[in-house]
Amino acid sequence: MHRFLKTRSAAIGVCLALFLATADAVASAGPATPPAARFDFSVTTSAALTARAWDALAARDFEAVVAYTGKCRDLFEAEARRQQAALTAIIPAAEREKIFSLSALNDVAVCYLIAAQGRELLGDTSAAIGLYQALSERFSYAQCWDTKGWFWRPAAEGRARLFHLEFEAASR
Repeated sequence: MHRFLKTRSAAIGVCLALFLATADAVASAGPATPPAARFDFSVTTSAALTARAWDALAARDFEAVVAYTGKCRDLFEAEARRQQAALTAIIPAAEREKIFSLSALNDVAVCYLIAAQGRELLGDTSAAIGLYQALSERFSYAQCWDTKGWFWRPAAEGRARLFHLEFEAASR
């Protein structure tokens, strides 16, 4: 037993020495580059942030998904809520210019959807559910143009994913 304690103490001493050497090396290297420095916030329109968030999701760069969707929500969510509150129904697709004029509403809604999808891909189902619920409750009139030629509704997509996740959770 005495021999085991000596060996264990020596191993702990070596680990402690390595830890302290590593900590000294890190401290002498100076401050780390802040994570935000790798994100491109040179253009902070809701459309630019949403496009970057889509790209980050496609690349499975979840840190960037959080950064871009968070920045869009921080900058434009108050306006998106005002735009949502001013509506009483879905704007018909024939009124394209009116739909496009609600960029804060539409882009913030998409950012909620992207953030939720990112959380879902990370396996953080409870966070994804919360984001899908917030999207469905707060931005039900948002519409986004699909390059294939039609408008789609982020809240409807969010409700479908929410139903699926809740069904899966209940089935376990």
